[in-house]
Amino acid sequence: MPEGPWLYPEDQAADIPSRLLAAEVTREKIYLRLHDELPYASAVETEKWEERRDGSVKIDQVIFVQRDGQKVTLGDETVTILLTPGHTLGTLSLIFPVKDNGKPLTVAYSGGTAFNFVNTVENFQTYINSQRKMADMAKSLGATVVMSNHSEFDNAVNKIRMIPGRKPGEPSPFELGSEAVGRYFKVSEECARVAQLKLQQTSKSN
Repeated sequence: MPEGPWLYPEDQAADIPSRLLAAEVTREKIYLRLHDELPYASAVETEKWEERRDGSVKIDQVIFVQRDGQKVTLGDETVTILLTPGHTLGTLSLIFPVKDNGKPLTVAYSGGTAFNFVNTVENFQTYINSQRKMADMAKSLGATVVMSNHSEFDNAVNKIRMIPGRKPGEPSPFELGSEAVGRYFKVSEECARVAQLKLQQTSKSN
């Protein structure tokens, strides 16, 4: 490759601002050091950057982590964020309001459905606990719509195809009712429980 002109100052080590680079370095250290206590939803903001006479830099940063049950307001709507480990250790699920032709609905969004983890009794129990947690929260917030991060689990593709044929006054194909939402998480829980029991029986026979 032929030589070209310098595109950045000689003392600039990367093509991003030093404040952002420092934040990314801190976030990397969080991931390297915390291991099992890792906050998967984390962000770092550099608030203050003070260059000293000796060439060192004093950096003040704030580390933001996701809290279970935290509510995030977007415009006039509020999203409830839930930690639901199981599918992966860092799975987040959401409950949020939407409107269907002006009709308010509440969606329970599952952040992870498949058994995408090492199959152990303990991991299945973690998954089961998260399904129960989502069922309870969906019921308490009146969710009548359930959606998954993978559309094959909530039949989203077929529901979308049904929308053009809706007649006036008919509910959305996504609106199932609170009982159906509860059954969705109950079935997920029971499937995990069956797999867990099989593991327990196998370990006993060995």
